[in-house]
Amino acid sequence: MESRKLSRSMRSTILSLLFVLFLCPGFALSAQEGWSVKYDPEQAGHPLRVAAYALHPVGVLVDYCLMRPAYWIVQKEPFATIFGADRPYKANDAKSEERP
Repeated sequence: MESRKLSRSMRSTILSLLFVLFLCPGFALSAQEGWSVKYDPEQAGHPLRVAAYALHPVGVLVDYCLMRPAYWIVQKEPFATIFGADRPYKANDAKSEERP
């Protein structure tokens, strides 16, 4: 009787299936409860909290559409010199600079 060897792709497929069938359920069963904050109706019903829920998307929009592009522009010359922006620290810069 002739024995056949499995191809490399077939072996990797079988190993992947074994991984999914045995290890993934084990990981799922061993998961623990997360560090979520419990819902407190007294805090969540505060008028300032309700305002924060409404204003948070506005703040994110202002950050992405106005503040981040402004920061990027100020980091470029000649604006960096005009506004006194510091260059971000990079590990490679420390090696290239000679220190007394």
